[in-house]
Amino acid sequence: RKKSSSSGNSSSTTPRPTTAHPQQKKQASLAALHHLEEGIPLQETKGSSEKHHAVSTLPGPPKLARSERRAGAHRQTSSASSRPGAFAVNSLHREGRSRSDDEFSISEITAVTDQPGTAALGESSRVAPTVNSQTSAPPPSTSSTVSDEMTTPDVPIVATLVKDIGPPSAIIYEHETVPEAIRTSIWSDRRVRLVIGILIAMVLVAVGAVVGLLVFGDSDDDGEVKGAETIDTRVGQEVVDILMGASFDGGSAMLNVSTPQNLASEWILGDPDAIDYSSTRLIQRYALATLYYSSVVDNDESDFTSQPFLHEKDECLDFGFVQCDNQGNVIAVEHAYTSATRGTLPDEMGLLSDLQVLDLSNNRFRGTLPTTLGLLQELTALRLRYNNFSGTMPSQIGDLLKLKEGLGLEGNDMTGEIPSSLGQLSKLQWMGLQGNNFVGSIPSEIWSMTALRTMYISENQLTGTISTAVEQLSDLREVSFGDNVFVGTLPTQLANLEALVRLQMAGNKLTGTLPVELFEQLSNLQYLDVGRNKFHGSIPTQLSLLTSLSESLRLNNNLFTSTMPTELGRLRRLAVDCDLSNNLLSGSIPTELGWLTKLEQSLSLAGNSLSGTIPSELGALSLLSNLRLESNAGIVGTIPSSLGRIQSLVTLAVYGSSLTGSVPADICFLRDVQLTTLELDCDVLCTCCDEFCF
Repeated sequence: RKKSSSSGNSSSTTPRPTTAHPQQKKQASLAALHHLEEGIPLQETKGSSEKHHAVSTLPGPPKLARSERRAGAHRQTSSASSRPGAFAVNSLHREGRSRSDDEFSISEITAVTDQPGTAALGESSRVAPTVNSQTSAPPPSTSSTVSDEMTTPDVPIVATLVKDIGPPSAIIYEHETVPEAIRTSIWSDRRVRLVIGILIAMVLVAVGAVVGLLVFGDSDDDGEVKGAETIDTRVGQEVVDILMGASFDGGSAMLNVSTPQNLASEWILGDPDAIDYSSTRLIQRYALATLYYSSVVDNDESDFTSQPFLHEKDECLDFGFVQCDNQGNVIAVEHAYTSATRGTLPDEMGLLSDLQVLDLSNNRFRGTLPTTLGLLQELTALRLRYNNFSGTMPSQIGDLLKLKEGLGLEGNDMTGEIPSSLGQLSKLQWMGLQGNNFVGSIPSEIWSMTALRTMYISENQLTGTISTAVEQLSDLREVSFGDNVFVGTLPTQLANLEALVRLQMAGNKLTGTLPVELFEQLSNLQYLDVGRNKFHGSIPTQLSLLTSLSESLRLNNNLFTSTMPTELGRLRRLAVDCDLSNNLLSGSIPTELGWLTKLEQSLSLAGNSLSGTIPSELGALSLLSNLRLESNAGIVGTIPSSLGRIQSLVTLAVYGSSLTGSVPADICFLRDVQLTTLELDCDVLCTCCDEFCF
């Protein structure tokens, strides 16, 4: 190659190179780029048959003056950028260490071409570095002649790679092809990374907003503000963590939209002061709100949901159904006898750990009783009477060891057996389980509840016998075992319950005779009902010893025989009813029954085999409403006019007898007062009766 110089510029011309192998072109490209970065002049060497680039082993030439270097660099840039298909290699900087041939970095490769997208580069001659005409370097030992001087590495260098280097796809960049290099270059650009970072941040913010809206809700129209509007996400999460940690299901119900738990948590989060509440108070408010949202209102008159509960800062103020102690702990929830509220009892009731009284009686709550009620260790009264609760009674109720004032579950639809765990309630004084569908026998553990004073288990489907162990309940005052399927005899041990004032055994399949011990020892008895069983024998005369009997005497629908004891007249305190109907009694009606002047509701002797006349002494029962003597074929004579003195009489039934004559005028006068039912045989003349007769 010949070297020529003009006006301080250096240029070279080279014959068209022979076609090189693609791999050799790549190696040549790599070497050329490396030379340019290191400031080493390009040299040409010949192989066996091809031309390729070689790296000079000579030391670099001396530096030019600054002005000359700038001029040379400018001429190189102008020369390179004017050629079609040229590549500009910019910002090549020498690092402060020596590197091997494959250790070089290029900040940017810029394609400079007049025809973008051209796959093949135009033919061009090599561009030699600019040299100073006044400075020359000794020729290298190789056959190529190199420029005497290179620009310093801290000044951008532009090089034009000729066609024999190959198309852009063949240029090696960090051992990669150009497309890969371009991708690497784009990602390394700080501006690109900044834009991508901003986009990612915007996506995260949007996702966070959506999640916050779903979790903390929004604002509704009635003033109940949901969490996201009044409490920030961080604080809201703290509150939610507390509530979810207290939940018995890990918060799964709270996350289900429109569940009582979800609505309650939204109400909590809608309070901007929620973060200032203690964990105990947050949980307490959450439990009450869950009860609120578990209820359905039939009217706005007398239900607790009409109270300003969800609009108050203090749940202990101005609520008729919530009571708190001096520390602000809820100790009573009483919302009974409204018949307006229906719904379910949520598990969250078990979170009211200080609750002492829970009374939701006479409403229309349904569903099963939550087992979490067993967690209310401070509870002394549990009254859920006359609702629509179903399912079995949770055995966990037996864990309420402080239960004393009452366990009231009567009037529901509960099934299954009575849990034996109730025997642990050694302090319980009042237990009402009647009016359900309990089955099985009475658990023997029940007889150890020695503090029990009232025991109502009637109107179920209980079977078995009444255990003699009943005498252990020495404090019993009221016993109601009626309308079950109990069999066997009435245990004489009942006589040991001297405090007993009410004994109800009606509607079973009890047999045998009435133990006389009951009448000899139960001197405090005020109510006795053994009707609708299969008792037989005579009515004991000792019955007259029940001088405290002031409510009812019911021996009806049994198999009692013999005559009515005249001693019944001594029960002068009897004020409600005396029912001896539907037995096998015979004989006359005792005149002593006229002494029962306090009777108000009923005297019924119907359905027996009584004979004789109707005693005129019965006219002394001036407070009586119903006198029923029907279905006694042996009764003869006429209707005594003294019965007209019973001004309160509503029903007089004497059909199915052998009475004759006519209805006294005094009785007809009662038709204008209160007597609405006069039931007679057609053989009795009546000027004030309806056409109907028997």
